[in-house]
Amino acid sequence: MNHPVAVRLQNGQHLCEPTQSDVRPGDTMRWDAGEPIVVSFPNGSPFVEGAGPFKNGQEVTVKGKPPLQGGEVFVPVTTLSGTARPTKGNIKVT
Repeated sequence: MNHPVAVRLQNGQHLCEPTQSDVRPGDTMRWDAGEPIVVSFPNGSPFVEGAGPFKNGQEVTVKGKPPLQGGEVFVPVTTLSGTARPTKGNIKVT
């Protein structure tokens, strides 16, 4: 399954829509914004491609091996137009 995520600035933080993406091994994700964006996962990543940085429209695949634990949650760090801010959004392995 493909999971597109839109990111925008709202009330001083970066908001991911949807705010939670429930993923399974083999699913793909992509982040899009109307401006340059960089997404990374410094505290662990569920992706075959590693922890990033990932840019606008770059598609990544959820790992199948080693197996991820159901219920694991991964929170990205996002930078829009060169500015990093707190990010509201996460990825949950189901």
